Amino acid sequence: LETETTTSSELEEDFPYMLADPNVFDFQEVIETNNLRERLSDDQIGQLENLLVKYYRIFSNIPGKTNLVEHDIELICDKPIKHKPYRMTNRQNDLLKAEIDKMLKYNIIEPGASEFTSPMILVETPGREPRPCIDYRKLNEITRTQFYPIPNIEQRVETVAKARYITLIDLTKGYWQIPLSKRAQGIAAFATSGVYIDLCACPLA
Repeated sequence: LETETTTSSELEEDFPYMLADPNVFDFQEVIETNNLRERLSDDQIGQLENLLVKYYRIFSNIPGKTNLVEHDIELICDKPIKHKPYRMTNRQNDLLKAEIDKMLKYNIIEPGASEFTSPMILVETPGREPRPCIDYRKLNEITRTQFYPIPNIEQRVETVAKARYITLIDLTKGYWQIPLSKRAQGIAAFATSGVYIDLCACPLA
């Protein structure tokens, strides 16, 4: 297991960690990171701070959820993939349980019983915190590939080239903000230590 979790991480779907306090931000860090003292007066910086404090919930690291679209998974074979959980140490199980509890709290996942189950593992890389992942390799083998046209980047840049202001929106864990269809929730289900979980949102962008 140790060899598999450290050498095949590119084949697994990563679950990023959530912060314990999702609405806290350091305004001093905002000032320094964006060199605001070189671009704004003290009065303007004060106005900006008041604005950010007033709407601090916008900067939450808890993902929202769109109601405009949902992602579906189409299979080329109806035979269920049911992979038993990998063996893990007590420490690894404790780390996974903590992350699963967070995802349950924010409705990213829900308890379920599906004919499809993929195993969870921890990818451990030197110098980094262990990352909980789902090994979807078996499921990928029977999933129909979907192709989407990629917009021309140069054309996109030209559309805003003369704009005075450009707004950037960075969605917190954007893939989790796209709900899965009911069918896909069961197909993307995972298992760990005897617990079977259905995914409610996309595991990867």
